[in-house]
Order: sequence, then C-alpha cells, then structure tokens
Amino acid sequence: MRWVLKVLARRTMPWGADWDEEFLGEVRALVALRRTLPALQRGGSRYVHVSDDAICFLRETPDERLLVAASRVPVQVDLPFS
Repeated sequence: MRWVLKVLARRTMPWGADWDEEFLGEVRALVALRRTLPALQRGGSRYVHVSDDAICFLRETPDERLLVAASRVPVQVDLPFS
C-alpha cells in the first residue's frame, strides 16, 4: 500500500482539472499575506499545540511574532499563554 501512495504523490499536477474556486481564492489570499509578513517568510517556528484536529505555532523574527492556528474541524484549543 505504501508504494501506491508514493506513486500517487509523484503524479503530475492536473492543470486541466476543475478547481474549487473558493478554496483557490483562499489559498491565493494566504500566499499574498505571507508575502507581506517577514515572520511568515523567514521567521523561526515554535509549536504551541498539536493534536489530530488542530495545530498552533508561533512564527517569530526579532521584530514580529505571529500565532498561526489551523484546524480541520471546529475545535477549542487551550494555549499555554497568560
């Protein structure tokens, strides 16, 4: 089964396929955001929460600190900040 996943991972991008335009727009907005924030471009990373459904981490430069949070489903996360 692992070799099947490796083969599928190496397939070329289906450029002619139908796209989820709403999702594609969201990805483009995130790419644009990344281009404007130095911490997202070259900052260090520190994970503050990792679970099956969510991940939170800090991206930091000497001048900027950002908390990045992503989840697959709506979930409440308690972070270790005071």
